[in-house]
This record gives sequence, C-alpha cells and structure tokens, in this order.
Amino acid sequence: MDCNQQNDYVVETSLVGTVMNGLSHLHGCQEYDQFVINLIRGLGGNLNMKSRLEFTKEVFNWTRESPPNSHKPLDTYYDSDRGRLEAYVLKKPENLAADDFSNSHTLPVIQTPDMQRGLDYVKPWLSSNTKQPFILVGPEGCGKG
Repeated sequence: MDCNQQNDYVVETSLVGTVMNGLSHLHGCQEYDQFVINLIRGLGGNLNMKSRLEFTKEVFNWTRESPPNSHKPLDTYYDSDRGRLEAYVLKKPENLAADDFSNSHTLPVIQTPDMQRGLDYVKPWLSSNTKQPFILVGPEGCGKG
C-alpha cells in the first residue's frame, strides 16, 4: 500500500513525518501483539478511514495475527492485563438514567468503541516522556475540544 502516491493522508506530511508518527507509538512496546496494534496506530493514524481499514487488514495479514472481530479490525486494542488482542466494546455507567444528563457539569461519559480508539491514538503523546506537540484535525463539532 503506497499512501504517498494515493494521497490518502488526512493531513499532508512527509515520509519522515510518517515515520516519526509511527515511532511515537512504538515507545515502550514489549509484546508482539502490542507492537502490531501500535504499528497500525502509528503508521495508519493519519490515513483516511477507508485507507486506515485497508492498512489495518494488511498489517494483520503480514503479521499473521487475527483481530478479535474480523468485521471491525479497527476496533482492536492490546489488553496488557490479559496479554492479548481484544475488541473495544461499549462502556456506559451502570444504572444510567435521564436525570444523569440534567447537570451539564457532571455529564456521564459513554465510551463508544470509536471514542476509546481515538483516546488510544493520542495516549502515547500525552504520557510520553518527550511530550511532543500534536495537532487534532477534524470537522467542526467532531469532539476535538
């Protein structure tokens, strides 16, 4: 897959920029499955969703790994407690009621698989020793702020 020629990047970047992004996700990898997921995130994070999905499938094929949900390979993460690949699942507060939404300062967080995946994309940059700056890109109202 040659993303440079297909122009599938969300934000224009150089080859060095792509490599640096890939390396930023590999810091601290200790397990093979963890490496596979972080490679997908690091090198695929700047691809549009269609190309990211294609890239994810290719990496799983190259590494002879299988995502837990083959219909949603992008929803795969490495669970360090279990030492294996897992699929993101919807996480919501117990006993969620309409009243929980009445106070805008204490709104409940419903963790969709997309939200969990997005958070895992930026976690390495938030907790990294280098604390390199990064830019969140997306349309207005998509939850960047």
